[in-house]
Amino acid sequence: MDHLEIVYSINQRIKELQEKIEKLRQKSSQKGKGIDADAERRIGDLNMKINELILERTRELKRVRWSEKRKPRVKPTIKPADKDDSATVPEAVDTDRTPTPIPVAIQSVLVPSTLKVSDMDVGTDSTTLTMVPTWFQTDSEEDALDGIVYPEDAGDREQFVTVARFRAVRGQSKDFTLHPIDISEKSTETLILSLDAFARQFGGQLSFTNRNLTFENSAENAACGVPNLGSAHLLANDGVPTANFSFIVELDYETELAFSEQTLETFIINFTVAIAQVLGCKKDYVRVFSIEKVDGQPGLVRVNFGLTTANQEDTESLAIQLQDKAKKGFGDNEVLQIVQLGDYEYKWKSVLSYLELRVSDFDPRFNFDYAQPGLPYEQERGSYPYFLPLGWYRHALNVSQKYSDGTVWLDHKNSAGEWPVAFHGTHSGAVGNITRHGLSTDGVKRDLMLEEAVQQRGLAMNKPGLYLATHCNGGSDAYATTFPVQNGNITEMFQIVFQCRVKPDSFTVHTCCIVEGHGWRVVDPTAVRPYGLLLRKIET
Repeated sequence: MDHLEIVYSINQRIKELQEKIEKLRQKSSQKGKGIDADAERRIGDLNMKINELILERTRELKRVRWSEKRKPRVKPTIKPADKDDSATVPEAVDTDRTPTPIPVAIQSVLVPSTLKVSDMDVGTDSTTLTMVPTWFQTDSEEDALDGIVYPEDAGDREQFVTVARFRAVRGQSKDFTLHPIDISEKSTETLILSLDAFARQFGGQLSFTNRNLTFENSAENAACGVPNLGSAHLLANDGVPTANFSFIVELDYETELAFSEQTLETFIINFTVAIAQVLGCKKDYVRVFSIEKVDGQPGLVRVNFGLTTANQEDTESLAIQLQDKAKKGFGDNEVLQIVQLGDYEYKWKSVLSYLELRVSDFDPRFNFDYAQPGLPYEQERGSYPYFLPLGWYRHALNVSQKYSDGTVWLDHKNSAGEWPVAFHGTHSGAVGNITRHGLSTDGVKRDLMLEEAVQQRGLAMNKPGLYLATHCNGGSDAYATTFPVQNGNITEMFQIVFQCRVKPDSFTVHTCCIVEGHGWRVVDPTAVRPYGLLLRKIET
C-alpha cells in the first residue's frame, strides 16, 4: 500500500469514528438529559483516536510530497499561471485517446450543480467569471445606479456606487450632492467602504441582502466563496484557503467555448461537477475562476479553478488526491477525458466571490469611541486581561441572535461562560507578514508554531492555526487593511481591525509575530466570534 492509499484509508477511519461520535450524541440527546458521563468518556476516547489519525495522516501527506520531490520528472511541471504567463503543456499520457467530435463536456449539463455562474466577462482570449451557491442572490447594481447623482468633484465613482447600493437597501437617497458620503471613523458608510476594500483584496466585492444571516457554521459559506461577517476574519488568516489549480484542456477557445455564453456555462458546470465526483466531495467546493487560451497552442485552453472546504486539512487532502488522478487518469469520467494528464501543482490563496452583508448586521447601540479621554489601558474579560484598543472607534456587530448558545459569551462582567477579547488583522498580506516572522510557505503553508502549540495542549492542536493578538495597538494593527476614501480633492486613509471573542481553553499562547502582548493560536474556527469592527483614521 503506497502513502496515498494510506491517506485514503485514514480518511475513511476518521469518517467512521466521526459517525460513531454523532450516533453517541444523538442517542444521548434522545434521552433528554444531555450527554452522560459514560458517553462523554467514550466520545473523548474517540476524539483522541481521531487526533492520532490526523497526526498519522499529516506524516503520510509529508511522505507523499517528499516521494514526489525525489521522483525524476519526465513531464514538465505546470504551474498556475498569471495573466501574462504562458503555460507549458504537459506531455499527454494517453496518446491513443481520440476525443469525440463534440465533447460531452460542452453538449449539455449532465448533472445539476449546487453552484451557478453569477457573473461572466467573455473576452477574445480569456473569460473571467464568478461562481456562487444557487441559493445566493446578490443585490442589483443596476437598480442602485437608478437615480444616483454624483457630486461635481467626484473622483473615484466606485466608492459612490458602493455606498449607493448600501443606501438602496436601506431606502435612502442616492443624491450625493444633497447627501454627501459621511467620511469619519464613526460613519457606517466609511465602514462599508472599508469592508469593500477588504473584500477586493481577495478578488471579491460586497453584496447587500435582507435575508436572515446566521453566523454559526459560516465557514461553510466562506468555502463556497460567500462569507459573511461571522467568517470574514478567516480570509485574512488563510483560515479557509483555496488550492488553486490550472488544468490544460483539449478544447478550442473560439470555436468550442467562447462563441456562446451558454456553452461556456455548460462546460463550467460539467467541469466542476466532474471534479467533485472524482474526489467524492461536495459540489460547492469546486469553483472555476477563469478560462484562457494557451499561447501558441491552438485547440487548448487553461482552466483556472480552485478547491475549498471549511477545513484546510480536508482541502489539502483533496488537492493531493486530485494531483494523483491528474497524473494517472480520471477513470471513466467522460467530462475529464479532455484534460491533458500530467504533473499539476497548486497554490494556496483565499479566493472570495462576495462578502455578504445585511443592514441589520450592525448594532449602533453598542458602538464605542476608544479615542475618548480617561479610558483605562486594561480591563478584564473572561478572566483574561482585556487591552482596550485606545484611539480606535468600534462599530458593533449585531450578534445577539446570530448564535444558538445565547449571549453569555459576550458579557463584560468577567462572569462564568464569558469569552476573552482578542484582535484580528484584515490585510490579505497578513499571512505573508506572519510568514516573515514565524510561518513559512513551501507549496503548502507550514505552521511553525504548531509544535509549540502541541506541547502546550496536546494532539488536538495538530491542525492549521488561526492567529489573533491580545493587543490591537502593537499587535493586530500591523496586519490591518489601510484603505483610501476620497473627499473631493482630499484623500483620507483609514484602517480596519476585527474585535473578537475567543472561546476559553481553545487557544495556545505565543510570543512571536507581534510587538505588544501575545499571539493566540486557535485551530477551531467556531471558537472565534467577531463582535466589532474597529476603524482608525491614519494621519498623514
